[in-house]
Amino acid sequence: MVVGWLVFGGEEAEATVDAEIEQQINALIDDWLTAWNTADGQLGMDSFATDSRYVSGVSGFGGWSGEEIRAGIERWGGSTYSSEKRGDPLIIERPDSYLVVQKWSPFEGYGRDYFSLFNIVDENGSLKFRYVEDWYGMGWFQLADNLPPQPVDAGD
Repeated sequence: MVVGWLVFGGEEAEATVDAEIEQQINALIDDWLTAWNTADGQLGMDSFATDSRYVSGVSGFGGWSGEEIRAGIERWGGSTYSSEKRGDPLIIERPDSYLVVQKWSPFEGYGRDYFSLFNIVDENGSLKFRYVEDWYGMGWFQLADNLPPQPVDAGD
């Protein structure tokens, strides 16, 4: 419900974007996927704008910013938390940014499909993430504060 409002709410939302912008957004998301899947903290950091934030199950509710993004990708990225894109992203043009939703599937049957909500801005002529939030299906729990959330029934 909240995601629907964020993506579709507001009269200023535009459902189509220029093909060149769409290509740049897809390249940015592909770089993010590569950074995460290979635990490349620098590539991940390069995808983010100044004063940005990443929030997911592994980052905790407060999320990561600055150097925390690099360190988090290097610690949690790679095989266990690798994912692949499912379909094309939904891109909504806003007056000062783009809202983008991308569906993912984890590798090796770990967990369920999930999606990321990206807020993308132009920073010095390059598209960058201002905010990234991963949304997982219900039924997750956390064994300890320093461990990422785990699915209740990963076999489904």
